Amino acid sequence: MSLLTGLLITSTVWAQEDFWLHDGPILLKNITIIDGLGHDAKPMRDVLIEDGKIARVSVTTMMPTLPKGTRVIEGRGLTVLPGLMDTHTHLMDIDYTRSTKTGDELAAMDGGDLFGNAFNYAFPSDNLDSMQRYLNADLYSGVTTVLEVGGNMNVSVLLRDEIEAGKRIGPTIHTSGAFVNAMHTTQSGTDDLAKPETIAEIDEMFTSREAHGINHMKIYAGVTAWEARHIAHVAHNRGFKIIADLWGSNLSRDFMEISDIDAYAHGGMLTMTPDDAAWMAANDKFATLTLLIFDNQRGLRAYEDYEKRSFLKNPLVVDVYGKKAVEEYYDAYLSLQEQWNDGDQAMYARELWGDKTGNLESNMQNLRVMHEAGVVLGIGTDAAYPPGSWPGEALHHELELTVQAGIKPVQAIRMATYNNAWYIGVENEVGSIESGKVADLLIVEGNPAENISDTRNIVHVIKGGKLVNRDALKYR
Repeated sequence: MSLLTGLLITSTVWAQEDFWLHDGPILLKNITIIDGLGHDAKPMRDVLIEDGKIARVSVTTMMPTLPKGTRVIEGRGLTVLPGLMDTHTHLMDIDYTRSTKTGDELAAMDGGDLFGNAFNYAFPSDNLDSMQRYLNADLYSGVTTVLEVGGNMNVSVLLRDEIEAGKRIGPTIHTSGAFVNAMHTTQSGTDDLAKPETIAEIDEMFTSREAHGINHMKIYAGVTAWEARHIAHVAHNRGFKIIADLWGSNLSRDFMEISDIDAYAHGGMLTMTPDDAAWMAANDKFATLTLLIFDNQRGLRAYEDYEKRSFLKNPLVVDVYGKKAVEEYYDAYLSLQEQWNDGDQAMYARELWGDKTGNLESNMQNLRVMHEAGVVLGIGTDAAYPPGSWPGEALHHELELTVQAGIKPVQAIRMATYNNAWYIGVENEVGSIESGKVADLLIVEGNPAENISDTRNIVHVIKGGKLVNRDALKYR
């Protein structure tokens, strides 16, 4: 999804000392480790964190003399895993009161409507502080790194830079900038792709992103396979990766083979065959299937939740978004369902998607086929789309759906950690628990290797070696 450009960006420097419980050496003592590499959980381990990195991992009692000022966290009954990563997210404001407004009312509002009624609840902001709840929600939920695939590049880059500079707290942000939905200099054919103006357009796409330290680009359903091939050729020469969302045609081998794109951002309506999956694996292709989209698309989680109002009891939602925002979601729910699922002009209208009830199961099957073939799979959520996908909490639901699809919990965790880091290109820095890696860590009660929902039982989050004060991230 894309946010509007040309915003007046404002922000406030945050009092960062309020957000850290400890900024110094930390010892996780006698804790169970899930390393993010797909190995079995290892109990009775000590993890020493120093200077922002994992300094040493050893069997409990084998740790040498501790640095002065070390904070010891007793790990009995706890599990540590790498900080979670979301490789399909969008940074935005969320305002569910917009969902019940008429078209004329929306037109009178700043920014207007983004993509039609289905997106009335999400809109860009000219004030970065109003987006802080989103960032807090991710970090509160143990999501320490995100890849935004489609947004306002200026907003995303400024958020990224303020977090890196310590002016703001949040996950490490990587972004692809605004997605590319069409080439302006072609007629979606193959005859004019080598025109000077087309070459210049493609070069500008990458030059503007390079200037902001970006090395990803997302293409959308309006780009043809041959246009994508020209884009991908330049991308790979410049060290970029290309991820595509082709809607119902996601996971098409033909498109991927013609275009040489690197990844798919979603599953879709196609059936992945073992041969096509083997081809993807052999060619180092990547995919996130965003199963929760299909869970929400058919309305099952949303319908069940509407009756139970369970988000009001979910700490990963209500703690960080506030009770009022969650209540506004329920107040707007019937309108949202009309806009997304049930109406004639709905985002997932039957005319476009047919019978949606089988899409989750078919994409779970696609996930199994791809995993068995050795395709590198990641975890992404597309949050905050559709409504009811709360950034932060959504990733835990995606992990649960991945395990329901038949993937072992430690492999699902690898998808959300090391595999995602590999795709972003930071696997040598984060994504696994190994000496020398940056200490982005999630500590939970229980053992997610046995029960994946234990990822929700968050006790501590460590970001860059600092112990996060999760209470300070709660909405007030």
